[in-house]
Amino acid sequence: PDAAKGDGRIGAGGSAELGETVEAFLCMRMLFLDELALVSRRRGLDTAEATNLLVTATEAIDLLLVALMDGHDTESAELAEDSRLRGNA
Repeated sequence: PDAAKGDGRIGAGGSAELGETVEAFLCMRMLFLDELALVSRRRGLDTAEATNLLVTATEAIDLLLVALMDGHDTESAELAEDSRLRGNA
């Protein structure tokens, strides 16, 4: 989660809106889940095993998404405060 939070801060620091940051994350999420599906087929996982793998991965990714959004919010708030203190708000 720390890396995802850092990615959110980077997005905000680069002037990306939260929606843009989340959209980029979701694109990467789909690539990762697609790869897991391919690995599941290659390894011959049965339906229950493949489902468990994808559910577990999705739960972990959801936690990363929350951390990403938290990082973006934190950085945005800090940037806004810095701007306000400099008299630019």
